[in-house]
Amino acid sequence: MKNKKFQGLVGLALIASLVNPLPWFENVNLLDSVKVLAAEEDTPPEDIEEPDARELQVLNQLDAKLSEFEEYLNANNTEEAQYFLEDEKENIERWLTATSKTARGQASAKRWNSLLARHNGTGDVTPKPVITTKDVTTTVDIDFTTTRVASVTMEEGKEVITTPGVKGVRTIIYTVTYTDGVETNRTEKSNVVTKEPVNQVVTYGTKKPEVTPTVTTTEETKTEVVPFTEIRENDPNLEAGKEVVATEGKNGVRTIVYTVTKKDGTETGRVVKSDTITTPAVNKVIKVGTKKPAVPVVTTEEVSETKSVPFETIRENDPNLEAGKEVVATEGKNGVRTIVYTVTKKDGTETGRVVKSDTITTPAVNKVIKVGTKKPVVPVVTTEEVSETKSVPFETIRENDPNLEAGKEVVATEGKEGVRTIVYTVTKTDGVETSRVVKSDTITTPAVNKVIKVGTKTTTSPVVTTEEVSETKPVPFETIREEDPNLEAGKEVVAAEGKEGVRTIVYTVTKTDGVETSRVVKSDSVTTPAVNKVIKVGTKTTTSPVVTTEEVSETKPVPFETIRENDPNLEAGKEVVAAEGKEGVRTIVYTVTKIDGVETGRVVKSDTITTPAVNKVIKVGTKRSVATPVATAKENKSKTENKNKTKVVDGKVLPETGEQSSGLAVIGLTLLVGLLTFVKNKRKKS
Repeated sequence: MKNKKFQGLVGLALIASLVNPLPWFENVNLLDSVKVLAAEEDTPPEDIEEPDARELQVLNQLDAKLSEFEEYLNANNTEEAQYFLEDEKENIERWLTATSKTARGQASAKRWNSLLARHNGTGDVTPKPVITTKDVTTTVDIDFTTTRVASVTMEEGKEVITTPGVKGVRTIIYTVTYTDGVETNRTEKSNVVTKEPVNQVVTYGTKKPEVTPTVTTTEETKTEVVPFTEIRENDPNLEAGKEVVATEGKNGVRTIVYTVTKKDGTETGRVVKSDTITTPAVNKVIKVGTKKPAVPVVTTEEVSETKSVPFETIRENDPNLEAGKEVVATEGKNGVRTIVYTVTKKDGTETGRVVKSDTITTPAVNKVIKVGTKKPVVPVVTTEEVSETKSVPFETIRENDPNLEAGKEVVATEGKEGVRTIVYTVTKTDGVETSRVVKSDTITTPAVNKVIKVGTKTTTSPVVTTEEVSETKPVPFETIREEDPNLEAGKEVVAAEGKEGVRTIVYTVTKTDGVETSRVVKSDSVTTPAVNKVIKVGTKTTTSPVVTTEEVSETKPVPFETIRENDPNLEAGKEVVAAEGKEGVRTIVYTVTKIDGVETGRVVKSDTITTPAVNKVIKVGTKRSVATPVATAKENKSKTENKNKTKVVDGKVLPETGEQSSGLAVIGLTLLVGLLTFVKNKRKKS
């Protein structure tokens, strides 16, 4: 029974490697042709299922956590083991439930229970697992390539396979380790090409038949519509607000004649021969009334007004962002709220405004800020010095030799390459190289220049001079690839651009009679070190989160507006509140998305006015008051003038300052009459 169960588990592991081979082989395509040579394979029990790709990933995480817990128990570190249970127990039990129908999941459950018993002091030490190994051989087809060869003697459109292709075979042998009958490791033992592929050669024709093309020319006529224009004319005899079509518009016709050239029936040229308006368009004439009616004209119209809907700021925890950091994931954007009013006008002056509709036409986009909650991990940083040598090429120097006959050349010194030593300071983080800086760059063995003596023997003594000449050469930068655990696997980002350095070479140049005869390297050093190019390579692996959605409702008040209406029955200057304002209710329904129970998104599903606001209405008096007459012709005249000076400002009837002047005039006349009476009585007494 044990042997059959073991064989069944082996069969399950092999089938899993066929169904989802990517965890075993990253760069080999086994889906085209895979042959598995195994021992006896029995049908697995019905209660055991093959793990899919997600379950395999969960099982790997589960094994790692159980090994970590076992290390604490083996070290008798009960404090760390207790902390581990507080942090990871819930996750481990959830993973065990998710993989309970797989062989590895059931084995992990037994292991977990055994470890818990050890921790609680109620169980024995974990039994030693049964470990076995076996070699598994697989073969993979190697596709052949197809080469196409053109033939000028073969007719175009024909193809012939001159060499048929044959696929090759690659044989891979793996050493598979099983723990308690479950595969726990797979190592490639050998990988050889047992049969080389034979490439396929296809010959195709490029020879075209010789045919004399047939060229023809024809005329084609095309008509296009000439649209009419609309003309609006004011009509003083037509009532204002009315419009009458005096002349109906009619489109015209434009005729275009083309000369078309065709070669073997295919159009190769088109030229406009003529382009004329054969039927002119008749413009549409609309009479617009401008005659003012004797009676007041009351009109209603709809007026739209837009207001901004402020966005909200949502702060979301991000376990992949370092604690203390915040990043704006989505910029906020105000929405648009459209209010449609029904406006009533009398003789063009607004007398009433009622809200017809109030809707959110463009929902606001909330601003999302990611708040880092990731605990920083202190990396292990080490530095070391690494030396590298490069060859320094020698130069060929031609030196004039006054003792050698002119026209002759002799090699005086054979050239020999020198050695340039570069010392780098290499920085590693957790054992991975993260930085490489040039510490020194020196010529440890100068190159020996090849010297050729050139005969210049003459009867006169030459003039020999020496000078120093500098030359700069670029120092190429290197490209360093650094692993980044915070970047998704498969992605690469250039963290620092590379920059070439500068190498300065100083020569001692010798000239004879103004002609260079010798050049010797005096110094060769890197004056500006190169800056290496750094590429971040993502290694972050993602686990499938638990995503849930729910609807959340929120209500907000809709403020009412204050409308002022003229009232001809209310005395001018008085105002009465006819209707008290009342705020409405606006209901917003959000679709909230949560990942692992944490809100990550909030989208407006609906935004409606569930209870419209009741506007506050204030009646403004425009009734003209009748003053008590005074038996003075001058005062009556003043009242008549003031009555004619009443004006309307913004729909309100306001009195001019003429009535105040009339009151002052009456007071002045009364004082004058009293003064004259007083003077008259005083004269009588005298």
